[in-house]
Amino acid sequence: SSSSSSSSSSSRERQLAATFRSSPHHRQQFSAAANTNIRRMASSLAVPIAASTASSGGPVDIPVDRQQHPYTNADASAADAQPVFRFGLLADIQYTDTEDRPNHNRTQWRRYRNSLSVAANAVEYFNAHDLHFVIHNGDIIDHQCAFDFAADEFRPKQEGLEQLGDVMRILSKSNCPDWVFTIGNHELYNFSRAELRDGVTAPGASLPFKCANSRGEFYYSFNPAPGWRVIVLDSYDVSIYKKGREQGLDKEALELLCANNANAAKWVEDNPQVVDTERMSGTFPYFKDLTGLAARWVPFNGGIGDDQLAWLQQELGAAAAAGERCLLFSHLLVHPDTTPGRSGRTLLWNYQEVLDVLQDKAW
Repeated sequence: SSSSSSSSSSSRERQLAATFRSSPHHRQQFSAAANTNIRRMASSLAVPIAASTASSGGPVDIPVDRQQHPYTNADASAADAQPVFRFGLLADIQYTDTEDRPNHNRTQWRRYRNSLSVAANAVEYFNAHDLHFVIHNGDIIDHQCAFDFAADEFRPKQEGLEQLGDVMRILSKSNCPDWVFTIGNHELYNFSRAELRDGVTAPGASLPFKCANSRGEFYYSFNPAPGWRVIVLDSYDVSIYKKGREQGLDKEALELLCANNANAAKWVEDNPQVVDTERMSGTFPYFKDLTGLAARWVPFNGGIGDDQLAWLQQELGAAAAAGERCLLFSHLLVHPDTTPGRSGRTLLWNYQEVLDVLQDKAW
């Protein structure tokens, strides 16, 4: 049970799991390189971000240097300058009520139940700060909540709802009511896109779980404070799982994947029923013979569509015209240098198109 698993977690695990636990596919988001980028970002915001990695060792709250970063309280002295806003960040809780086991590549142990302890630690830490919003950057529960890999069939949806409730009851203890949930591949394994747009009712939780804004948009922006714009991307805008659980694979995205990954093409050729069964992730050796950044062409990744790219360009142009600085959130990584050894394993399919927009000299 959730309670017994929490009590059996070692104190060492709890110390290391300061605010979040990363998934087997996305742990590298919080590698030393990514933590460096997060710290640089936090230095202008005093963001209560705490990465449970060997490099950081625990919570980090970086004060603002008002001379270096002018977007602070102009009336404050250099000694007591206050940030214009703070936010909490965690990702990849990826909980499932399952025994510990190695990941798909057998390179690390997955401690699924302990992720509830980690989530509780995150909320406790966040509650010690006055936050404007909190963001969970995708993958809140695991694929196994939706699919029984041993039986090769979907589990009853109620099982996933109950396990989502285990997580959301913990997050509901947050003092900050304003949460942003980005869409990850595990959200789409467990729920339809319509459910993620309209919201999923988690048993016993007061905090709603939905991956769209009040207008039903999966990519959008908002202004947490004057001079700042937060941009939220839908990194599964182009994805074989775009439609979500039991809606069938997206055929155009599947063709794109197969054109760039011979292993996927062979699997689909031998198993044409996968369009309906959605049996792709975790089923065949999709990394075989993929080298370098080509390793991004795997079933659990996705991309940014043309309409979203055009929207992103408009948002950045509007932000530049307004003199705003931007924070961008995406479940999938945007820059290849943030993947371990530039492996590309959790990189956006069309990362270069996104980088071209972000690095436009007009901004």
